[in-house]
Amino acid sequence: MIIENILSNAINYSRYGQRVSVSSRPKPAGGAIVVVGDSGIGILPEKLPRIFDDYFRTTEAVTHNHASTGLGLAIVRQSALAGGIGVHVESAPAIGTVVTLDFPASPGPPRTPH
Repeated sequence: MIIENILSNAINYSRYGQRVSVSSRPKPAGGAIVVVGDSGIGILPEKLPRIFDDYFRTTEAVTHNHASTGLGLAIVRQSALAGGIGVHVESAPAIGTVVTLDFPASPGPPRTPH
């Protein structure tokens, strides 16, 4: 569900013809890193800390995609916390977003997305 929501956002917030990339690699001590990147609308730095809040949608996101509920990343946050999965987001307006997921070798303690 986590990857599905992240990938769905990458697709939905990119413009026609833009690329979405997905890569993964194992970690030496077990677990994996999965990176989803897009060259979509991006997120303003001051709005980035709120993207995991329930029902939060930036003005730019609302303009680009009217159908979203603002719950996808809140679900990602809850699922990641439950599975001890690290979530890191980097974004810039009109440049795109990169989401890095850090999967543990086995479920660990909850981690706060940032």
